[in-house]
Amino acid sequence: MKKLAQVLKALAGALLLIGVLLTFAAVIARRVFNNSIIWSEEAVRYMFIWMFFLAMPICTMKGEHIALDILGTHIHGRAKSIYLIIVEVICIVLDIAIVKLGFPYALGNMNQKSAALHIPYGYINIAIPIGALLMIIFSIYRIYLLATGKVDPEAASEEGKEEQQ
Repeated sequence: MKKLAQVLKALAGALLLIGVLLTFAAVIARRVFNNSIIWSEEAVRYMFIWMFFLAMPICTMKGEHIALDILGTHIHGRAKSIYLIIVEVICIVLDIAIVKLGFPYALGNMNQKSAALHIPYGYINIAIPIGALLMIIFSIYRIYLLATGKVDPEAASEEGKEEQQ
């Protein structure tokens, strides 16, 4: 699982780096050479969409996804593990809905093309269900870690227990 997380980190990082460099090049081209890279804004937007949906599963694995944690701050020990498992199960249910609705939506947009790059929107929209599918995988892995005690429920992330030892 950690190998998959490393691959996702590398892909998301590469997309971020390429997006930043392309944005920098577009600004220089526009301001210095008075000639804009017409497709750059659209390419960067699509790279950032993919970067976001590739990075979300990593946050899921570490238990760092956005959550309203009113109850979680007041419980400890085994009860907190159970609470976190319930949160992950809820996330899985929502991710299943996103996958179920997202793939047909993305595939239905294959005929419509983007303005500057002429890329089918389906290739951009498919990032949503792919990201949700990866989040399901990482949520299941996190449930396993919580259920077996391999991650400290009091720690902010999966590495928390390793750092304590």
